[in-house]
Amino acid sequence: MFFSGIIFAGVALVFTAMTLYLLFYHIGVGGVGWVLQGEVIPTEVRGRGAGLLAALDWFGNFAIIFVFPYWKAAFGVFSFFVLELVLSVLALLVVYLFLPETKGVSLEEMTKVFERGLTIQRQYNATSSNIYYTEKRIK
Repeated sequence: MFFSGIIFAGVALVFTAMTLYLLFYHIGVGGVGWVLQGEVIPTEVRGRGAGLLAALDWFGNFAIIFVFPYWKAAFGVFSFFVLELVLSVLALLVVYLFLPETKGVSLEEMTKVFERGLTIQRQYNATSSNIYYTEKRIK
């Protein structure tokens, strides 16, 4: 009876952790790649570009699924999830620091927004505790 309670608690903890991960991933950086496909790729090649990027995404998923059993055997499950955590934090930093805000910008104006390439979009204002945007709104 004691062991069944421990097993139930473990299953409940894993289920809760996975659910929270999925929740925060999907409202966080999970959809950024799919949104960027529609914003960054020029209209005349958007269909082919989005298809190519979707294929690249699925290839990345395959690579992770393929590598996981070997990683687990060599280093253990915990280290794999630490790697996932590090990659998630790096993705969050890249999105936050390098991608410009595109709210309210039309698709025709997206080219102007992304012409500068990957530059730091936000910087810390040392005189106050606010973070402000370094680029001006396109008019």
